[in-house]
Amino acid sequence: MGSSKTEEKRRPSTEEKRRPSISLLPKFGKVVIPIDGSERTNYALHWAALFCRMTEVSHISLITINKDGSDSIFPAALRILEHHGLTAKSVILTGKDIVQLLLSTIKKNELIILATRGRKGIDRLRQGSVAEALIRHVEQPVLCLRFWED
Repeated sequence: MGSSKTEEKRRPSTEEKRRPSISLLPKFGKVVIPIDGSERTNYALHWAALFCRMTEVSHISLITINKDGSDSIFPAALRILEHHGLTAKSVILTGKDIVQLLLSTIKKNELIILATRGRKGIDRLRQGSVAEALIRHVEQPVLCLRFWED
C-alpha cells in the first residue's frame, strides 16, 4: 500500500496579513522632495527614506527654492538620507513662485513627497499652501504627510 503525502499549506501569520504587499505599490522612477530646512521637511525626509527603501527607489532629488542660491540646507538633508543608506541629488531653484518652479522641474513617473501643516480657514487663505497648490496643478502623484506642530 502506498501512502499519499499531501503538502500542508502554511497559513500566514497575523503579522504577515497586516504587512502591505510591496508588489501592490506603483513603481516610481524617482522621488522628489522639496526641502526648506524646517522640522517639517526633516519629517518628510524620514518618511521618504522609508518609502524609498520599501519600494527600492534609488533616485532621489532634493529641491530647494531660495533667493540667494546658497546650498546651506542640503548637508543636513543629505545626512538624514545617508542615515537610511540612501543618497540624493541636490537641485537649487531660484525665483518667487514656488509652485511654478516645482511644476517646471518635476517630470513624469516621479513621486513628490512633502509634509504639510494642514492649515485651515483664514490661515490657509492668508499664507497659502504649497502642498495644496501642487496637488491641484500637478499630474504626478503627491504624498502629503501631515506634520503636527506643537
